[in-house]
Amino acid sequence: MTSREELNILLIKNKARLAKELAESKEVVRLIKKSIKTDLTEEETLKVRNQLLDICKAIPAFAVFLLL
Repeated sequence: MTSREELNILLIKNKARLAKELAESKEVVRLIKKSIKTDLTEEETLKVRNQLLDICKAIPAFAVFLLL
C-alpha cells in the first residue's frame, strides 16, 4: 500500500470528524477572510489559532500531511 493510499484511507475514516470541525469553524472562516483586508485583534487571532489546532488534533493524519 502506498503512502497516498494510506492517506486516502485515513482521510475517509476521519471525514465525519473533519466535517464536524469545519461546521464549527464558520466564525474562523469569517475571521480569515477579514484578515485579508485588516489586521485581526489579539482575541481574533487566538480564536483562529485555537480552531486550526483543533482541526489538526481531530485528524492527526491531516496534521502530519500538512507538516510534510
